[in-house]
Amino acid sequence: LAPLKALLTHQKKSIRKEACWTLSNITAGNKDQIQLVIQSGCMPVLIEIMSKAEFDVRKEAAWAIANAISGGIDPQVEFLVQQGVIEPFAR
Repeated sequence: LAPLKALLTHQKKSIRKEACWTLSNITAGNKDQIQLVIQSGCMPVLIEIMSKAEFDVRKEAAWAIANAISGGIDPQVEFLVQQGVIEPFAR
């Protein structure tokens, strides 16, 4: 997942959007797939994207995080809350 993490900060908006979309598909999977995304370090970047990026990129990042929240187990959801995921959703 390291290449996807790098693409989250690519200068081209379309690349960032597609990287978020790809991660949203992974986080729509099972708890082990969600854990791999968490361990990759992508979640803090996705949370930052939700706070600062263009609307269409933010939307894809939100899907990635929402999928992880809805399909994750309690420790995974707790980790996301500790990372500050609630604030960007509240905006």
